[in-house]
Amino acid sequence: MISPIEFSALTQIEINSHIVASLLYVLAGLLLNSKNGKLRFYRPLQIACYATAITQLSVTALKVSWLASNTVTLIEMANLGIWAIALWRLLENSTGQTVKTIFKSSIMLIWLISSLLLINKSMVWLPSITTSHMALLVGPILLTLIILALIEQLFRNSSRPHRHNLKFLGIGLLVMMFSELYSLAYQGIFQAVDLTSRNADGFIHSLIGLLFILGSLRTQPEATIVVSRKIAFYGTALLSAGVFLLCISLAAYYVQLNKAEWSDALQMVLFVFSIICLCLAATSRSIRANIQVFVNKNFFRYKYDYRHVWLNLIKTLSNASAKEDFYLHSLKAAANVFASRGGALWLKNESGQLQVVSTWRVTLPENTSVDSHSPFAQAFIDREWVYALGNSGSNLVNPFSEHLPEWVNEIDNAWVITPLIIGDKLTGFFLLTQSANTNPLIWEDLDVLKTVGRQLASYIVRQKSAEQLAEAKQFDTYNRLTAFIMHDLKNLIAQQALVVENAHKHKENPAFVEDAI
Repeated sequence: MISPIEFSALTQIEINSHIVASLLYVLAGLLLNSKNGKLRFYRPLQIACYATAITQLSVTALKVSWLASNTVTLIEMANLGIWAIALWRLLENSTGQTVKTIFKSSIMLIWLISSLLLINKSMVWLPSITTSHMALLVGPILLTLIILALIEQLFRNSSRPHRHNLKFLGIGLLVMMFSELYSLAYQGIFQAVDLTSRNADGFIHSLIGLLFILGSLRTQPEATIVVSRKIAFYGTALLSAGVFLLCISLAAYYVQLNKAEWSDALQMVLFVFSIICLCLAATSRSIRANIQVFVNKNFFRYKYDYRHVWLNLIKTLSNASAKEDFYLHSLKAAANVFASRGGALWLKNESGQLQVVSTWRVTLPENTSVDSHSPFAQAFIDREWVYALGNSGSNLVNPFSEHLPEWVNEIDNAWVITPLIIGDKLTGFFLLTQSANTNPLIWEDLDVLKTVGRQLASYIVRQKSAEQLAEAKQFDTYNRLTAFIMHDLKNLIAQQALVVENAHKHKENPAFVEDAI
C-alpha cells in the first residue's frame, strides 16, 4: 500500500478517477430522484447509485490509507447486496410479478454469510474461523452471477417501454458486473489482485457513471431535476474541476514517465497552472454563465410552459375581432406572452421604410421611421438579433447596441426590440416595454421572443394577404356591377333613340303615344 507521502502521479490519477466516478453516481441518483410520479419505481436504483458512490469513495480512502483493505472489501460486498436487492425490487415493479421467496432468501443468505466471513477476518478480537482465500470469494462471485441473472430477467420480462428506458442502465450494470467478475476470478485463480484492472477501476466506473446518467435522463422524458439550481450548478462545476484535475494528473504521469531532470519542475509548473486555471474558472463570470446555461438547458424545467404559451398565442391570434385593428391585436398577443405593459409595432412599407403602424400603452417620439437597409435593421436580417435594452436587466454583450436609433432612448421602460421575420425576409419589428417579471433576460427569453416574432410575422402577412384578396374581390364585384349598369343604360338609350326616330311618323297615332309614354 502506498504511503500518503509517496503518492505517484499514477496514484493521483487513480484517486481522481474514483472521485469523478463517485460524483457521476451521485448525479445519476439525483436524476433518478427527479422522476415525477415515479419516485417509488426508481427508488431502489437511486439507493444503489448512492451506495456505489460511497464504494468509490471508500476505494479513494484506501488509496490514501484512511481505510483498511478488509473494510473496503466489506463495503464492496454490501454494495453487491444492495444492487441485488435493488434489481429484484425493480423486477417486481416493472413486471408486476413477485420474485419467489426462496430466491430472495438465497440472495440474503449468501450476502449475510459472505459478510460475516469478511467481518470475522477483519475483527481480530472475534473467534477465528478458518477459511480459505477461495471461500471468501465464493459469496461475491455468486452474488455477481445472481445480479447478471436478474439483469437478464429484467430485460426479458419487462415491457417494451421499460426495456427501452432501462437500456443504458442495463449496459452500465453489465459492464460493472463483468468487471467485478473478472477481478474476482483473477483473485481466485492467481491468489492475487490484478493491479492492471484495479488501476483502471476508477476509469471504468466513470464510464459506467456516464451510462447511468444517460439512462437516468432517458427513463422519463418529462422529468425534471428537483434539487436547487445552485446545487446543480456547483455540482457541475465540481465535476468539471474533477475532470480537469484528472487530465492534469495524466499529464503529470506522462512527465514522470520521461524521468528527465526537469520532470519534477515541470510537474510543479503543471500543478501551479492547474490551480491558476481553476481560480480563473471560479472567478470568470462568462465561464460561470456558460456552465449555468448548460445546467439550465439540460437538467431543469424550462422557465416557460411552452404548451401553455403556444396554445394561448394561437388562440389569441385566431380570436381577433373584425372590428379590432389586427396590428394592435397581434401586438397585444406578443405582450401577453411576456406580461409586458405596452409596446409598438413597425412594418415595412412599399418604399422599404419601417414605419410604426400600431402602439399600445406607450408614447413614441416623432419620426420613428427606420430604413430597412440600415445597420440597425441589417442585424435583424443577418443574425435575427434581439435588442436587449437598458431595462431588460440582461448582462449579455450587445455588439449592435451602437446601431440603435436615438429615439429608442426616449421611450420610457423600453425592454426589448424583436424582429418579425419570414424565412430570410424582414417584415418589421416590435418593441415591448418593461415586463411585470423583473428577472433579467436569459437565453430562453430570447428563444421565445424569436419564435413569437416569427409567428406574428406569418400572422400579419396572412392577414394583409387576406385584406388584399378581399379588396380585389370588392373591385371585381364593383366592375361586374358597373358592367351590368352600363349594359342597362345602353339598352335604355337604344330604346329612346328608336322612339325618337319613329316619332315623326306615328306621333298622330294614339296607340304609339300610349306605348311611348
